[in-house]
Amino acid sequence: MTAPRFVVLGLGPARADWFPQVARWSTSGHLPVEFVKCVSTEDLRVRAASGRRFSAALVDGRLPALDRDLIGRLQEHDIPTFVIGPSVERIDWHRSGAAVTLEVPLRRDDLQAALEDHALAITDVAHDLRADEGHAPEAGGRARLVAVTGLPGSGRSTVAVAVAQHLADANHQGEVVLVDLARRAHQALLHDAGDLVPGIQELTEACRSTPVSARDLRPFTFDIAHRGYRLV
Repeated sequence: MTAPRFVVLGLGPARADWFPQVARWSTSGHLPVEFVKCVSTEDLRVRAASGRRFSAALVDGRLPALDRDLIGRLQEHDIPTFVIGPSVERIDWHRSGAAVTLEVPLRRDDLQAALEDHALAITDVAHDLRADEGHAPEAGGRARLVAVTGLPGSGRSTVAVAVAQHLADANHQGEVVLVDLARRAHQALLHDAGDLVPGIQELTEACRSTPVSARDLRPFTFDIAHRGYRLV
């Protein structure tokens, strides 16, 4: 269980004073807010429809994209709209469906009061991450995903090889795949793969249009037989 907090979307013009101010209140802990900054209206729509729970959306009233349709789309996902500042045309945002209009310069106490009155706090991370009900996991083995990261020269390639070989024990020969996603990849050289293709690009293209089974992916990997795993 985590402390109650408000998860808030934000969309404003580049020079809106309130936008960095809310971000500072969030990072400093002056407001119990997780501020998710959006770079465009489309970004706001995509995040709202992502399935994650959001308490509210702060949208600058001067944005041309702010209209009844956008507010309605946010309402479909149970996200109240807080309009920050007046619009150029002095629109009555309450009639358009906005929960509240806040004046600029934005005051921390006003925003907190509006959140407490019109938004729901997110009290448990489990609600954001819950699995779909009614879908029991399939019987059998469960796949693992292990990410190995680090600065160049830190030994990440060696560690990744060691992890892959450890997972590819006698019961999982050929089922483990080591995928090198580094921009300057070295696993092909370390494994003496020889050919540069197939690689990530070819694998991506194969999965772009139709679903691909694990068996169909084998031609896009190199068999590292003496280690028991395959390499991309």
